Amino acid sequence: MAGRRRRNHNIFFFSCEGNIVFSMDELYYNKLSEEFVESLEDMEVYEISLSHLTHLFRTNIEWANWGRVIHQDEYRRLHRTHKERLTLPAKERYEQMKIQFPAVCERANLGYIASYLGITLPTLSRIRSNEKES
Repeated sequence: MAGRRRRNHNIFFFSCEGNIVFSMDELYYNKLSEEFVESLEDMEVYEISLSHLTHLFRTNIEWANWGRVIHQDEYRRLHRTHKERLTLPAKERYEQMKIQFPAVCERANLGYIASYLGITLPTLSRIRSNEKES
């Protein structure tokens, strides 16, 4: 499991086994990313150079389609997360996170989860405490 953070240390993405992590700034704009990946557990990592990936996208329809689907899914996830942060109360954001990232909710540090949700740790603790009482 890994978390993706901006340089100010706010968590804005979690990735679990089998997921792909990439920087859109680097991939599309050849710009140094403002985010970094931090492994929260031991993991096996594969990497591919941008030039090699671009070559595969240009010369292989299967790779091009795979890349398109990955980017569509990432755009949809970003859009949903942005909309939820703007419209849902903290409790509902946590409930959505449990559906979208059940493994993260079981394995990640609560401070990281609170950061991802845009709430304080005491708020997350209250939400979780109220859940247990229900």
